[in-house]
Amino acid sequence: MRYLTNIFRGRLNRSNYFLGILLYVFLITLVSVITQSISSNINWILAEIIIIVPFVLSLIFGFSLTVRRFHDLGKSGWSLFLMLVPLLNILIFLNLYLKKGHNSNNEYGSEDSSDRLRSIFGLKA
Repeated sequence: MRYLTNIFRGRLNRSNYFLGILLYVFLITLVSVITQSISSNINWILAEIIIIVPFVLSLIFGFSLTVRRFHDLGKSGWSLFLMLVPLLNILIFLNLYLKKGHNSNNEYGSEDSSDRLRSIFGLKA
């Protein structure tokens, strides 16, 4: 439970953000393929539970990546909701992928220089 409270804290530089998004897409694809093959052979209620749990966990992971990337840019994680605005979301995504984060400490922590996997998954050293 402590992990879930800390997953949205800290910063994530653009290279780790990109790798995290690639990992996110891979995991979503893997979960989709597995649940699709399993769901045809079991009760529909159980299939829905099997589908919903990984989906919610993956959403939390994806949100945490983006919130920590906003933190690296010196912006609040609440900026994530701006991505709900059509066309503006494209500009925000480009900003997240292309803009370099702050070189020094900001209000969200020190510059991200830790191990890539620890950084992507929000684990502290």
